[in-house]
Amino acid sequence: MFNSCFFFFNPPTASRIRYEITSGNIGGAFAVKNMTGAIYVAGALDYETRKRYELRLAASDNLKENYTTVVIHVKDVNDNPPVFERPTYRTQITEEDDRNLPKRVLQYHLTLVASDSLNENETIIVINVKDVNDMPPSFPQQVYERTMDEELAVPFPIMQVVLLVCW
Repeated sequence: MFNSCFFFFNPPTASRIRYEITSGNIGGAFAVKNMTGAIYVAGALDYETRKRYELRLAASDNLKENYTTVVIHVKDVNDNPPVFERPTYRTQITEEDDRNLPKRVLQYHLTLVASDSLNENETIIVINVKDVNDMPPSFPQQVYERTMDEELAVPFPIMQVVLLVCW
């Protein structure tokens, strides 16, 4: 007795074999043509959510059934741009920090750009420089003199002394 088997990608239409996905079709991501066995994508696939599907496929001729496992690997594509948690980051440093920063700038505004060759995103970084009172005030002159008449009405302004404040 000789047995012969035939493998059909698309069995003849006279065949009454019906195909069905019986398990593993999470979220209805796939469907099968019940008369041909052709499996196709029926819903959105997302690599970040699920990287692999293992479908259980049944074939039946109404008398007998057979099963196979179909493993589908989802390939990652670059569909997510770089993301910053906030549009602006703020920080403060002390002017006496040992990094060689210019002393007169009290605030820096920087734009940080992240790119993955397809997508780009940016955020702002604001750095406030906190002044340390390390320079004593000084008078521009050592001595101030003014001559006044006696018997002036009280209060009478004499002069205004201005201090120099250095950064």
